[in-house]
Amino acid sequence: MFKDRKLGYIETLCQLGHDEVHGMGNISVLAKIRGPLSIDILRDASKYLYEHHPLLKASIFFDKEKDNYYFRFQNSFDDIPVEMIDLNENAVNQIYESELDKLFDIAHYLWRILLLNDKKQSNTHYIILSMHHSIADGISSAYFIDELLGYCHSVFHKEKLLINPLPIYESLEEISPDAPSWIDYLKGSQANEWGSIKKTSFEKYTTSMPYHQHQPLGKRQTHCLSFTLNKDLMERVKSKCKQEGTSVNAALGASLLLSAQKQFQEPIKLMLYTAISLREKCLPKIPVNELGCYASVIKEEYFNIDIHMNFWDLARQYRSDLQRELNKRTDLFPKGTTLSEIRQTFNTDTISQSKEFNLNYMLTNLGKMDFARSRKPFELENIRFVGSRQGGDQVMVVAVLTVNDRMFLNFAYTHPLLSAEWAESFSKNFMDDLSRALDD
Repeated sequence: MFKDRKLGYIETLCQLGHDEVHGMGNISVLAKIRGPLSIDILRDASKYLYEHHPLLKASIFFDKEKDNYYFRFQNSFDDIPVEMIDLNENAVNQIYESELDKLFDIAHYLWRILLLNDKKQSNTHYIILSMHHSIADGISSAYFIDELLGYCHSVFHKEKLLINPLPIYESLEEISPDAPSWIDYLKGSQANEWGSIKKTSFEKYTTSMPYHQHQPLGKRQTHCLSFTLNKDLMERVKSKCKQEGTSVNAALGASLLLSAQKQFQEPIKLMLYTAISLREKCLPKIPVNELGCYASVIKEEYFNIDIHMNFWDLARQYRSDLQRELNKRTDLFPKGTTLSEIRQTFNTDTISQSKEFNLNYMLTNLGKMDFARSRKPFELENIRFVGSRQGGDQVMVVAVLTVNDRMFLNFAYTHPLLSAEWAESFSKNFMDDLSRALDD
């Protein structure tokens, strides 16, 4: 039995997002699977995962005297919802979006799995994995699917497995060597560092956008648009990035910046958040396939991006800006905080009462995932992920991962705060800009 463990700063923010912003940040992964998958196989495989990862046994409670949330590791596997629905393929995305905004009973479980069976194709299935953000980041939730399919393979072939539980690590802030104190964090967060594409006056620039249709928390929906780059196109992207002396991530960042500006006639000032993993910087280092929230963001502000600017110049500039901020370690969260202190940086009233978007965008690119090539008789056909957008804190989130030489992109937004037409135009511009850049 593991002892109770205090939630760190970012884990507590995830918990506040869940309870007070109707699940904001909850992560859901949608995986399309070919093969003879059944609910019994999936449930047995899920139990192996439950035995392997202690955070899958966790619940959350609040200790009023210590002014902090805590994990407790004693939940039964029987408490975990592992369920099945038979449906038509065209209903998959709708169910996936509804799962994104569904809350957890945090006193009993922090994850759930839903198996969707295609009634027209008995060999086609969809797995929706939903996780409270405090126990998983994008990387670990994606690798969860790979491990789950490995256990499905073992169950199908009636292999006997001996499962050894992984250790429980302290929170990100407690095992980050350079994590600041609360006071130092507040001092650092007051400093404004701008991206290199900038002007000195804000008066000329649009900095916000009214909601297309306001709805209160709980009546909003996370909507998603998905795209796939096949193996041949991915090879072209990688080759072109190498030729231009930049990275695939930088190309994605350039597409996002250009697409954001193209949605407006006037110059804009936008904030681009880039999600990063801090697993390699922890002591000890945290493997990518072990659950936990070990991620942060880098924030960069951009002004009046020239939509006629050379795509690859913009990609190189974004990459340079990102590296500069990484070197300055602006990605660090404070250690040793209490809930009362954390609330100073998290105002749920502002989130719920706002009538407009600040022009905030996020790129979260997990990069190339080292998944097993074969889990016969089960085959991963595609996969995508994103977090709940209930808060309306960002205009658009672009969530990307690459598996088996294919790139899967998910564009997530808050509906009806943002209209479907606007989101479709943005995502189309993004994909068109990326495609055109390959021929530059």
